[in-house]
Amino acid sequence: MTAHQFRPDGYREDGEPRLRCARCGMLGHWAGARDACPYLCHARYRIHATQSAPQPVVQANGASAHWEGPYAKNRWSTCARCASRFRHPKRFRIMSFCGPMCARDNQLERNRADAAAYRARQAQGAQS
Repeated sequence: MTAHQFRPDGYREDGEPRLRCARCGMLGHWAGARDACPYLCHARYRIHATQSAPQPVVQANGASAHWEGPYAKNRWSTCARCASRFRHPKRFRIMSFCGPMCARDNQLERNRADAAAYRARQAQGAQS
């Protein structure tokens, strides 16, 4: 069983601190918080279910290439999240992240920021 990774996320309506899982977004006071984190369970299942899961590879010059090849010749990019260099796979036209974990982390961070902005707008509307 894989545990959730709870982080502080403001306060609940009754004044208690609110905890939210950094991986899947589950709140600590929900019933599902006692179960395994579904983000890790499904990610582990997807990785082991595929025949050839993409493995991180470190090149001789220290650049990290997390995506599977074949790669475009002489096309190196810089990750928008971790600033590491990576080779651009041919199967993607436009990409900003060095691997699936950086892309997922960026998506989760963007969703959290959008949810916080929505909650702030709702709270401001209730005060007016």
